[in-house]
Amino acid sequence: MSYSFETVVMAVLFSNVLFFITYLLFRSKKMLLLVGYRTLAVTTILSLIRLLFPIELPFTTTILYSCPPSKAVVFLQHRWNLFSFLHVSIFDLLLIVWVIGIIRGSSVYFMQYRKISAFILLHGKEGANQERYSAILNSVCTSLAAKNRFQVMEIAGLSTPMIFSVFKPTILLPANHTYTDQELFFIFQHEISHSVHGDLLVKFFLQILTIVYWWNPLSASIKAHMNRILELNIDAVVTHNDRQAIADYLSCLLAIKKQAVNSKPTPFLSSIGLSIAEIEGSELETRFQVLANQTPQRKSVSSGIIGVSILFFLISYLFIWEPSQPPSLFEPESSYFQMTEENSYVIQNPNGTYDFYWNGQLIETVDSLQYYDESIPIYQSKEDVP
Repeated sequence: MSYSFETVVMAVLFSNVLFFITYLLFRSKKMLLLVGYRTLAVTTILSLIRLLFPIELPFTTTILYSCPPSKAVVFLQHRWNLFSFLHVSIFDLLLIVWVIGIIRGSSVYFMQYRKISAFILLHGKEGANQERYSAILNSVCTSLAAKNRFQVMEIAGLSTPMIFSVFKPTILLPANHTYTDQELFFIFQHEISHSVHGDLLVKFFLQILTIVYWWNPLSASIKAHMNRILELNIDAVVTHNDRQAIADYLSCLLAIKKQAVNSKPTPFLSSIGLSIAEIEGSELETRFQVLANQTPQRKSVSSGIIGVSILFFLISYLFIWEPSQPPSLFEPESSYFQMTEENSYVIQNPNGTYDFYWNGQLIETVDSLQYYDESIPIYQSKEDVP
């Protein structure tokens, strides 16, 4: 297995294509109802896995692309001899920018997490209804066969209920909203189900992946799309396809959304947790339609979509596009030249690097001889050159 500029480009390319297919299917409510959200979950997960493993496998076939694109890649990867000890390429600079972006994104995320934790600690209150909350919470945990390790807090600045923290899960309720016992049961059941199914960990993983691929224009969309799928899955878990439970649950969602309309939420509170109804109206409508759908799903269509997506995913590892010219074919004077065994040679340095000489002049120092002409002679020192 190997990792390179080309493997990252291939991973992002195929991941985005897979997601784009998923997006088109999810955008059509008719197709969503026809194949079910689980089908779209599979294609989205495949897209995420492709991003997670941007590698070249031993059986991957290299396809060399034409000269113009190759020259562009050669230009990016060519290392300029700034000093005798420093060789830098444009690709190296882009890599530095990438790493800086990751560090910045990580810092913002974890600072936001600490900010929310401090806000909850400062403004969160157990409230006068704590005994009522505890009784309903125990009932929900019993029904889900889950250990009751959850805390319920009322907090101002929240528009809808949500769950926060993986290690100390806390269900947060808007301090100025009132809920019936049935609504609280559904709220707790929804949020606890998120915890039981590991959705907070999934959301954390999605956030990290978005931070790593911050420059990919579709990363944020993939994360948002997966969050929608998590909500659809919990909706199905809570209602168990029971028509009466679905009707009561939809009434609960609608009541929560109505109370949230006139609220003035603190924007950063919903950025890390998972909320039962913290979504746009059109998406809430989609959840309603999926839950109320009576049309039998077409398993043949679903199987076909999953099969094609898996095939596309596997094909993405079978080949890789790479430049037809190695980076050393680019000369600082902006002209291209051919290195042959007659006009070139390589000196292997003690530190494992290689000095390339063309017509007796040092062209560059590289870390690997991969993609270079194997006929070019290699010497241990300049004294060995005939």
